[in-house]
Amino acid sequence: MLKPDVLAPFTTPPTTFTEQVAEQAGLTALSCPTLALDDTIATMPSQDRYECEYVDGKGRAHDTTLLVASGDKVWLYDDQGKPLKGE
Repeated sequence: MLKPDVLAPFTTPPTTFTEQVAEQAGLTALSCPTLALDDTIATMPSQDRYECEYVDGKGRAHDTTLLVASGDKVWLYDDQGKPLKGE
């Protein structure tokens, strides 16, 4: 039960890596099931390629995209191998 005279601290949930990438790419959502990260981790994944699914800025779902992580950079490619651009 909340006590009216005690304020609960406001906390913002941590942003995950995929949430950060989705936001910067202009996507509504990005999910990478092959990305072996705890969903609460916001750090770069290991250098590799990861299959992902996303929802673009217009609300359309796309089955496959490729996320490539190398060093401190990340690239997204569509299902035809073209660089994904924010929509």
